[in-house]
Parts: sequence; structure tokens; C-alpha cells
Amino acid sequence: MKLLILADFPPDGAGGGATIIRQMLHLFPGRIDWWSTWPSRLSTFVNARNSNLGRLQCDHLFNASPGFLFPNIRFVRIKALIMEFLWTNYALFSLFFALALSRPDQIWIIPHEWSILPFKKFLSLFSALGLRIPVHVSIHDFPNTSDRLARLGSRVVNKMARYQRFLYRTANSRDAISQPMLRALGIQKRSRESLLLHAGLEKSDFTYLKRDAIVRPANAPVIIAYAGTIIVEPEFEAFVSAIEKIRFSFRYGVELHIWSSHSYEGRPWFSSSWMTQFANLPEKKLKEKLRLCDWGFVPMSLSDQNRAYNRYSFPTKFVTYISAGLPVISLGHPNSSLMKMTQRFDVGIRICSLRGVPLFLKSSLLKARGSRKFYRNEILRCAEAYFDADKMRISLWNKLLKKR
Repeated sequence: MKLLILADFPPDGAGGGATIIRQMLHLFPGRIDWWSTWPSRLSTFVNARNSNLGRLQCDHLFNASPGFLFPNIRFVRIKALIMEFLWTNYALFSLFFALALSRPDQIWIIPHEWSILPFKKFLSLFSALGLRIPVHVSIHDFPNTSDRLARLGSRVVNKMARYQRFLYRTANSRDAISQPMLRALGIQKRSRESLLLHAGLEKSDFTYLKRDAIVRPANAPVIIAYAGTIIVEPEFEAFVSAIEKIRFSFRYGVELHIWSSHSYEGRPWFSSSWMTQFANLPEKKLKEKLRLCDWGFVPMSLSDQNRAYNRYSFPTKFVTYISAGLPVISLGHPNSSLMKMTQRFDVGIRICSLRGVPLFLKSSLLKARGSRKFYRNEILRCAEAYFDADKMRISLWNKLLKKR
């Protein structure tokens, strides 16, 4: 069985989307080819011991990197037009080249931002040509977020949103990252074909959670972990400011440890006296480091203006923390997907407003200091209810391996 994956990110990507796909393909009983917008940073995949790949091996890798044309900082609107009308056709040609070389039995599409445009053209032509290869589509994020609308303009972003829905509805099978997203995408009459798919806990993680919790020494600083890209920097800065006001209340202080592929040491809020940034680590090594911390921090927007992100996306770092047995400090609007989850399961500290945060944080951190047993049962209950990787993997494989 040959599976062709079409995604914005390469197989060794550092973000949450790549983490989910790698986990769901663990020990996949078939061969894999991978097309991505961005190229892999690895020269070889077979011996990538220090990468995130684990046992995942790809026979062929394809990409259509836009390079300096990507609309990031300068000349954003001009570059966006080039991406929309020129790069899209270049990527479309690259996709059909990958299809011809791969000759897959199944295609798995993960449409995100600019990759949505060539994927839509690809699937439309794919159907028009009468090709009968089954297609599975996964939605991790909606493109029409407030920051993307401000940067690229409403016309092209709304086009991405329409095309993403087309891909989802046209696919033979599909999944989304959260229950609110599944409901928003619709297809009520065919709901059995829509899966809920996100990062999860493996059997070894559940075994770890069922053992006695590690008790951090009382004469050590409180260590708060943050893993990944900082999406909502104003909220992150506000949280750091709140910690700054109370950290001397703790005899051995408070430390913030950041693991990310982006550098934040030059930010105005970064203080080297109590913050440390580390390079991004493979998932297994990151988990080992997280288990030496006291808390994991997950921020989302405190306002509800950016509904496409707040209400429908779900941060993979939440799953990363609970898999390491860490209680979670969650910050966000009450209607966000994250806060609804932490309202249902008492896995740590919930912050829905910045009013009185320093005093609230101080008492909450002291209350659970020295033992993760305080939240362990709820973390386990949450993981068993929503984040069982084996169950999600089996459901997905039933779709990918199904003969049509």
C-alpha cells in the first residue's frame, strides 16, 4: 500500500500539525511519499536519529518551496499576488509530478494557508481527469484568522477558507482537530465519515501517568515550561509580567524554560535572570525534559475577536504537557476550545482574565507546589476520554487502508 501525503510542512516539521501526522503514522503498514510546500531540513531520513521522525521513513520527498517570495515581512501584498497566481501553478505542476512518480493507493491532504490554493486546483483537476484514488483530508486550522486577514487582506484569505471547505467536502473521508471545528465544517448527514484527530498519548504515557507522580524537591525553583511557537505574544507577555511580580515570593524563585525553533531572547519581555531558551527538541527528548518541570503553559487569546483560531484550533502543546504528567496553566477566552477543555477537566490553573492574576497565580502555584499528585487523576481522566493515540490511529488507518 502506498500513501502520498500532501501538506504545507515536511515530515520533520517542528509544528503541531507535523507532530500529529508523525504520531498517527507510527508503524504504518505501508510505504509513504511526502509532498510539502517547504523542504525538509534533513539530508537523509533513514538514519535521522536526532530528528522527530522516529521509525517513520519516506520513499520520496517532493516540495515546491516559494523561498523569498513567501509574504512574511516586506512587500507582503505584492508577494501574496505572486503566490496566488504564479506559485500556485508551479506547485500544481509539482503535485502532479509527485502523483505520477508516487502512483499512490491513497492520498492524505492537510491543507494549510498557501498550500490550500494548489491543493484545491489539484483535487478539481484530479476529479475532472477521472482519477479514482481515495482522498482523506485533515483540517487543523482555519485560514481566516484575524492576523492573516490583516496581513494578506480579506479577498485571498476568504478564498483560502472557501477552498479549504471544498477540499473537506470533496474528500472520501475526513477529520478535524476539535469538536467545534467538526460542527462548523458540517456534513451532518455524513458525520460518521468525519473523525476527531489530534495529538494523543501513547500506551507508555498512560503507564507513566498511572505510576506514582514524581515529587519535585522542595528546595528547587518552580519551573514553568513552554514548548513551541508563541502564537499570542501579548497574552504571553502579560503572563510573564504577572510572574515577574510574584517570583520573589518563592524561596527558590520561579524559572521559565522555553523550547522553540524561534528565538525569543531579543524580545523586550525576555529576562535572562529567570528565563532560559532551549533549541527545539525531538518529541521524545522534549518529553524527558518536561518531566523535570512543574507546570506547562498554554496561552490562547483573551479576546474572542480571532474566533477562527480561538474557538476551533486546539493547541498540541496541551497534549504534550499532559503526556509528560505536567499540570497545565491555561490562559484564554472562556469560549476558546482550550478553556472549555480545562473547564471540564481540572488539570491545572485556568486564567480567563488578567485582573488580579499575580495574587491568583501566587496562591495557586503555592497550593500545588511539590507534588503533581494534586492534578494527576484529572490529567489521566482527560487523557483517557479525549487523547488516546491508539484509538485515533486505528480509526484513521481504517479510513486510509479501506478498499473502495
